[in-house]
Amino acid sequence: MKSIRTLSMYLPQYYRTPENDEWWGEGFTEWTAVKAATPVFFGHHQPKAPLNDNYYNLLDRSTMEWQAALMKKYGIDGQCIYHYYFKDGRMTLQKPVENLLQWKDIDMPFCFCWANERWIRTWQFDPWADKFRKGEIREQVLIEQKYGGRNEWEKHFDYLLPFFQDERYIKIDNAPVFAITSPNDIYCLEEMMAYWKRRATENGFRGMYFILSGDMPYQGADAILRHAPHAFYNRHRNMEKQGVFTFDYDVLWDRIIDEPAHVRCKTYFEGMANCDDTPRRGQKGVVLEGFSVQAFYEGMCRLYQKSMQLGNEFVFINAWNEWGEGMYLEPDKEYGFQILEAVKKAQEDSMSGKIRSILPEQNKGIEKQIITAESKSRKFQKSYKCLNKWMENLEKNKYLYDYLIGKGIKTVAIYGCGEMGRHVLAELINSDVMVKYLIDQNYNIGKSSLKVVSPEDSLEDVDAIVVTPIMEYENIELKLRDKTKAEILSLEEIIYDI
Repeated sequence: MKSIRTLSMYLPQYYRTPENDEWWGEGFTEWTAVKAATPVFFGHHQPKAPLNDNYYNLLDRSTMEWQAALMKKYGIDGQCIYHYYFKDGRMTLQKPVENLLQWKDIDMPFCFCWANERWIRTWQFDPWADKFRKGEIREQVLIEQKYGGRNEWEKHFDYLLPFFQDERYIKIDNAPVFAITSPNDIYCLEEMMAYWKRRATENGFRGMYFILSGDMPYQGADAILRHAPHAFYNRHRNMEKQGVFTFDYDVLWDRIIDEPAHVRCKTYFEGMANCDDTPRRGQKGVVLEGFSVQAFYEGMCRLYQKSMQLGNEFVFINAWNEWGEGMYLEPDKEYGFQILEAVKKAQEDSMSGKIRSILPEQNKGIEKQIITAESKSRKFQKSYKCLNKWMENLEKNKYLYDYLIGKGIKTVAIYGCGEMGRHVLAELINSDVMVKYLIDQNYNIGKSSLKVVSPEDSLEDVDAIVVTPIMEYENIELKLRDKTKAEILSLEEIIYDI
C-alpha cells in the first residue's frame, strides 16, 4: 500500500459558461486560447495539443470516466479541484464537480482548492485581448471578492458540506482537506477557519484540514503548500527572450528539493511537469526551458523521497490539465502517455527504495523565536491592512456611521479601548450613532468620559457591539454571545464591507 497519496491540481475550465460567453465571446473555453497559441520566440514550441485532438468537454460524463481511468492506471490518487466562490456566493466553473457529486460510480477521489482571488481583466497585459475580447473595455473587475462574516461563511460551508460528505472526498483522519491559494487576501482568515472547523465538527467530522499556499502558517492552518513553479521562479527570474521570462527546468527542481520545510508546520511540496503560460499571457509569460521526461522523472523521484523524509501524506503535482499554462499530465501529441508513465515509475522506484539520493537536512530548533516573530508579523500585517483600507474608505467619503445607520443601528458599545477603539470612538462621537459605553478588560483605564465596563459585567442594551481587537474577534464574540442580544460586529468586517 502506498504511504503517500499523489494529488494533481485540476482546472474545471473546459466547458462553455455564461461568464465566458459574456467576457470573451460565445463558445469560449480554455481550449480556445490553447488552440490559438503561437510561438513568441525562435524555437518556442506552441501550440500544445492533446493526443488524438481530445479537446474534451468536462460536462460529458465520458470525459470524467476517461480521466478517472487514467488516474487509476498511472497512480494519481486524487484531483485537487479549483473552487471559484466569490462575493455574495457567486460561483463559476462549478458544474463539473457538481456533476461528479451526482455520478457516484465514477472513481475520482477529489478535494477542493479555493482559488479565492477576485477576477480582474487588464487588457494591456493580456494576449487574449485582441483575439477574444468583446467590446472596448480595457480594464475591468470581472467578479468581485468579499468574505463577509459568519452568515456568508455559513452559506459557503453549507455549499461545501455535501461534497465533504461524499465518500470520495479526500480527508485526513476524517477531516476534509481544503486548500486555499491566496490566504493573505482573506482578512478574516483565522476567524473563518475556526468557524468552519466548528461547523465541520458539528456535522460529524474531525474538523477540517486546511492547507494554505505560501510560506507563513496561520493560526488554525494545518499545513502550508509550497506551490510550484510560482513560489520558486518568482524569486529569481533567469533571462528574457523577446520579453518572455525563461527559467531553467533543472534549476527549478533543485530549488524545490533544497527548500526547507517550515520548522513548526506541516509543509507540502509541489512538483510540475512543465510550464509555459504564453497561451494566456503572451510576451508577459514564463517558459521553463530544458524540460524532458527523464528530468521530470528524476525530479519526482526526489520529491517523493523528500516527502517521505518529512512524513507527508501528500505529494502535489501542478497540474492535471492546465493546458493554457503548459502544466499538464494528460497525454499530448508530443509525448503521448510518457509524462503519466514517469509519475508512476517515480512512485514505484522511490517507494520501493530502488532509487535513493542525498536530500538536504530539514530545519530544526529555533521554534520559539520563529513562533513569536510570526505572531507579531501576522498581527502587524493584519492591522496595517485594516487601517489602510479604513483610510481608503475615508478618502472616498465612506464612514463607519453611514454603514451602521444603513443597518438600522443607532446605539453601540465599543469593545476595546486600544488604538483601534479610540479611532472608532473619534469617528462616531459626533455622529448620529450614539456610543453608550466602552468594554475593556482593563476597565479602570480612565481615558474616556464614557463609562467603561468589564466584559464580565452585565451589559446595557445597545443595537450593536463593535469589536475592535481584530485578531481576537472570534473569541470575544463567543464570550459575549450569551450576555447580550446586540449584534456583535467585527470592526474589520465593517471596514471591508463599506
